[in-house]
Amino acid sequence: MNHSSRMMALTISFLWMCMFSQLFAQTPAQRVMATARFISETSQEVIHGGCWDFPDAVFYRAGFPPAARRTLCMTKASGPYVDYRQVQPGDWLYIQQKGAIVDHSVIFISWKDLETKEANVYDYGGTGRKSKAYFNTADCSQIWGIIRATEENSWAALPMGSD
Repeated sequence: MNHSSRMMALTISFLWMCMFSQLFAQTPAQRVMATARFISETSQEVIHGGCWDFPDAVFYRAGFPPAARRTLCMTKASGPYVDYRQVQPGDWLYIQQKGAIVDHSVIFISWKDLETKEANVYDYGGTGRKSKAYFNTADCSQIWGIIRATEENSWAALPMGSD
């Protein structure tokens, strides 16, 4: 094995280690983020359905069924809109993108430009497309819903091996 092959193997091993350590991290947000990254970047699985099906699948697979999700706020796509300061990494956001006819769901990663409310997100186009979710930037100036994973009722909170 030459030097570049060894470096590539080490890099891949490191990335797998990071991914699995994130998957079993302590906080719900970290588990959501690791699962979103795994589905969109590593397995590149196609989640069929609407744009909300990707966040829903991520939350389920990270161990957060509906009973382990807290709706921080939910208004209407037409507003009033939520205070952006409530948003945290791993949140499932419902957004109304300017000029768009329909609302949209994404998983928030971080703010790219806080002044313009442009955010880094995990995104899926929805409408039954046969394409994988992807890292994207989105206009999050009109957030009308926030759902957050919680430990309460999560599958991770269930006792293991109880008889």
